[in-house]
Amino acid sequence: MKLKFLLFLFLIPFCLSIKAQNAEQIYCNAYNSIDSMLVETKPLNFQQAVFTTENAYFENRISPNDFDNIIHYYTSICNGIIASKNIVYPEKDKEKATAQCAVFLFMTDSIPVTTNEGVVMHTPFAYNFDDFAGQKDWSNMFVSTLMQTKKGNCHSLPYLYKMIMD
Repeated sequence: MKLKFLLFLFLIPFCLSIKAQNAEQIYCNAYNSIDSMLVETKPLNFQQAVFTTENAYFENRISPNDFDNIIHYYTSICNGIIASKNIVYPEKDKEKATAQCAVFLFMTDSIPVTTNEGVVMHTPFAYNFDDFAGQKDWSNMFVSTLMQTKKGNCHSLPYLYKMIMD
């Protein structure tokens, strides 16, 4: 019951900006989707829960395929960093630590990435000092905004990190 109450409180701010006629249906759909993860009719999926919440805020205008594809693309870059064997860590937890280091490097450093068009430079993510608390625009708290602007905060940056690690 406590989880449902927290879920309700988590989704309320997103619904405030949605038009009244669509808000109830969009909110109910998002709530039901996340609730089904909590009551174990669907497996827990952090990425899906974040997408569902942000998509409700944007009135279902985010493409789930685009969202998932970007996370997959970021993950493939991190896997490339791991495959390069440039991370030296000899301890027992090498596999996990190497993955964490790769994601950290991806998020904080410029990384050359080979694409069909040649080598392009992935630039690091930056902190959004302009609206770090989402006071001007609540969507500045979102992973989807971080993926578009490459600027995030103490909410969106660790969420993206977790999604890549998952």
